[in-house]
Amino acid sequence: MSSGEYLTAPRLRSLLDILVHHETYAEVQSFRNTQAIESYGWPFVDRDSKGSPAKPHSLSSSPLLQLLLTRLVLTAPAVRDLSTDFWPVNFKGIMKQFGDANLSDSYDKGSLGTRKRLATAASTIHEAVTRGLLSGVSDGPLPDLHGQYDRENAEGLTKAWRDCIHHLVYGNLIDDIFNQLTHTESLEAYSPALEGAVEYAQLHIATFLHQVFVLSAEGPYLLKLVDNVHRLVPYTVIGQTLRVGNAASMINAMSRLFLSKVSMAAISNWMGLTSNAADGMNLMQR
Repeated sequence: MSSGEYLTAPRLRSLLDILVHHETYAEVQSFRNTQAIESYGWPFVDRDSKGSPAKPHSLSSSPLLQLLLTRLVLTAPAVRDLSTDFWPVNFKGIMKQFGDANLSDSYDKGSLGTRKRLATAASTIHEAVTRGLLSGVSDGPLPDLHGQYDRENAEGLTKAWRDCIHHLVYGNLIDDIFNQLTHTESLEAYSPALEGAVEYAQLHIATFLHQVFVLSAEGPYLLKLVDNVHRLVPYTVIGQTLRVGNAASMINAMSRLFLSKVSMAAISNWMGLTSNAADGMNLMQR
């Protein structure tokens, strides 16, 4: 490339995609080593009584993972109120134990195991989110969501999706969506652009599910697993529990629901008819 040539916008986006892809998978694979968490940087560093770093620390060896954690996770209302020892002591210790267990190398009968597939899927999602954090949404005039969108071709659906994302970031689309849902259940009736964006999302979700449950060799197993979980979940009881106004009581009730062992042996033990009979398994164990 001569000194007068520059990368065009499509080439820059492609270069960003390639770099983020390779860096994401390199960072995930680095956690095979238990020392990867030691060089992660904030928030897995020693802190003083005020929650600040106790001593200067070097740059993170996993910058993309750190970006995702600091931008999205640490700013969440419940997470930002955690104790100062949670990340550098508790969570860091768990990550070290995972590294010692060598869970990253999982193979079943010569093929990739379930953990390996889940790790790859999580890395793909992490890559997409990180790419969005790095590239962002370009500023500019807000497009008209009530214009004409050709939903019969991919270009029209893509344009509708991007226009809605633009309004979500720089406009008031999220408030307008909530106002729309208070009057009618038809979300697509708000504007042609939102209707195209919903169809765009549906196509991508359907493609993902098709890849997972139809084209994947693990599809039948995953489908059976989802069906078993669906049969076990007590949706009616969960719905009633979520109606509890007090957040602490609601969380406590949900924990009891999933961790309690409900069986004839457990009931007989509680009534005193039997002693030390096997209580069976709770919902999480099943």
